[in-house]
Amino acid sequence: MRPLADRTDGFAVLLTRSQATLVGMDDTALIGPGLQKGIDMRRGARSAVQPLLLVGDIISFFTFAAVGRASHDEAGGWSALGGLAGTAAPFLVAWMLVGIPTGAMSCMTGMTLKRLVTKTALAWLLAWPVALLFRALLLRRGIPMSFAIVALVTNGSLLLGWRSLAYLVMLRMKGRV
Repeated sequence: MRPLADRTDGFAVLLTRSQATLVGMDDTALIGPGLQKGIDMRRGARSAVQPLLLVGDIISFFTFAAVGRASHDEAGGWSALGGLAGTAAPFLVAWMLVGIPTGAMSCMTGMTLKRLVTKTALAWLLAWPVALLFRALLLRRGIPMSFAIVALVTNGSLLLGWRSLAYLVMLRMKGRV
């Protein structure tokens, strides 16, 4: 693959013998067949959303929702799965809407821990008010400031914590730590 256009306009077009893919500033495939298999100009192929990050982030948001619901004596167990999903959904949807375009959901390979933490923190700071807006619209009521702060700190800590740990485990598995 080779870039057809330079990066000055923020995008590049990658060509193979049979396909073209438009690639954004963070090398995430935006349009074209590369969106399915992912193309990175510097480091080879990768997916636009790394499955490990997606699964870990879902677990983080569900953990936040489960702990919150339990602290308010709301129903638990399998019977409460719908309520749990409803509590986590505004945060997960906002996170995906912000995380994908900001590159927070893209592959950790080739990234430093500092860059991973910075991307994650910035994306969460941008997703947090969007999540609160979605939650307010879903519940048809305002969001208490105390809940907003707890959501910011707790979800941010869960995302940063598990992602940092996953990064260090990946480095260790590759023998770099």
